[in-house]
Amino acid sequence: MAEKTATSLIESSSTPSIAQADVVSQNSSSNSELVDEVFSLFKGYLTSQLQEKGRQFERSAKSDKEAADIKYKGNRKQFEVNAQLDNILTQIDESTGSPADIHKLVAEAKLIIKKRQKLIKIADKSRDGWLVVQEYETDDLASDSEDEKKIRKAKAAAEKKRKEAKGNIGNTSKKFKSSSDFQLFR
Repeated sequence: MAEKTATSLIESSSTPSIAQADVVSQNSSSNSELVDEVFSLFKGYLTSQLQEKGRQFERSAKSDKEAADIKYKGNRKQFEVNAQLDNILTQIDESTGSPADIHKLVAEAKLIIKKRQKLIKIADKSRDGWLVVQEYETDDLASDSEDEKKIRKAKAAAEKKRKEAKGNIGNTSKKFKSSSDFQLFR
């Protein structure tokens, strides 16, 4: 009888019982449901991110088109800065993300404002105005520690350009006054 019990135990452990088959079936169906749920969440996330990027692209394209219609370069630049800030504020307004994301967007907006305010102050303090700012922005190699040198260099370059432009205007008026003009009435 001990032999029958041992063989029946071996046979019962090697072939799954109906109860074990039900447990395996339930586990695979719950795994399938879990996979479907994860896939659904991932699909929803990707869809929302794609829609957000589409809205950002539309806003950017609209502001780029409007900026191209503006005649003066200084006004266009200010329009672009304002459009960047508007875009960031719209993202903050539409954001349902974490507070860390919102703080990141606010910090980015503050940095843009701070940079633009600095450029306005540089233009206001210099006799050559926005020419200095233009020279300042073209030389992006200097670090923040060299910022004062960079500003002085930009001022000197702008002053040189202004003087050259003023000199060229004076030269064109002198070209029309030649010695032959004075000989007409002799």
